[in-house]
Amino acid sequence: MRSFFAAAVVAAVAGLLPTSAIDAAARTLTLAIALMAAGVFPCMTLAVNAMKGEEKSPAMVQDLYEQLRKLLKVLVAAFVLAVLAVLSLVFIAAAIATDVGHWPVKGAAVLAGFTLGLFMARVLGIGKAFFVLLEINKKHALLVARKQIRVSRESVLQASRREELPKDDPVPRKLRKVV
Repeated sequence: MRSFFAAAVVAAVAGLLPTSAIDAAARTLTLAIALMAAGVFPCMTLAVNAMKGEEKSPAMVQDLYEQLRKLLKVLVAAFVLAVLAVLSLVFIAAAIATDVGHWPVKGAAVLAGFTLGLFMARVLGIGKAFFVLLEINKKHALLVARKQIRVSRESVLQASRREELPKDDPVPRKLRKVV
């Protein structure tokens, strides 16, 4: 609901801007959003690659799968919104350059503002997504570290069990007096 409210506010502001401001904003935001969208795609790849089954119980694998699936939904939605925002901003810049008229530009600005508002609301979700990936990687690293410690302990115990103690000396010796 907050996303739609933010999108409506941005759309209203976009509709109130003068055409020259809309043109400058569209040209600048197109590059910025394209760069952000370019960063979302590698994050999707990281999310898919985070699915590692080593050292995890079946329940943990299922939990990880569910978390990654939610994360991918957020990222895919953000990517689609970014592409729509870029396309609408490019359309606005082209419409202003070809002088199609005031109302088509204003209508496109409102639509672009709404799309941009939805994308901006998703940016917070993308930030949370990075923290979710960080938490997933932390859990996996802890599992691997715990296994390494367990294996190290077991190898030390096995080595100590195989170690032979020195035999008792059969020749009796007397202790010297220390003065």
